[in-house]
Amino acid sequence: MSSRISGVPEHWQDYFLCILLHMLFPFFPIFLEKLLAGTVANTSLMLFSAMYALSIGLSSYSKLLFGITIIISLFFSVAYGVLVSGGKAIPDADFYAYISLIVIFVIHMLERYNRHVVDRTPFWEFA
Repeated sequence: MSSRISGVPEHWQDYFLCILLHMLFPFFPIFLEKLLAGTVANTSLMLFSAMYALSIGLSSYSKLLFGITIIISLFFSVAYGVLVSGGKAIPDADFYAYISLIVIFVIHMLERYNRHVVDRTPFWEFA
């Protein structure tokens, strides 16, 4: 008699689905711009960084991450506004954008590990 091959446990499915849909999928327009244009415009990067920081902060259970992401979002919103108004770009804003995106992603990924794998909170409840 054959034995069943076990599937991926639910809590790991929740975690990986969260990483894929909640954390990576929003990067799709940036990846697409890079693929099609060969570069990511600073306006796109500033706007994306502002929106991504805010959306991750709003979904976090951490008050500290929430507060920090609001400040980050405000900074990149100003950087975006300066660029679209024709003003001089904030020095090294693109570098800060990439660093903040990486840091926010890693911190939230660890938070989501605790939420979905350790605490076994479902990512979505399909009922």
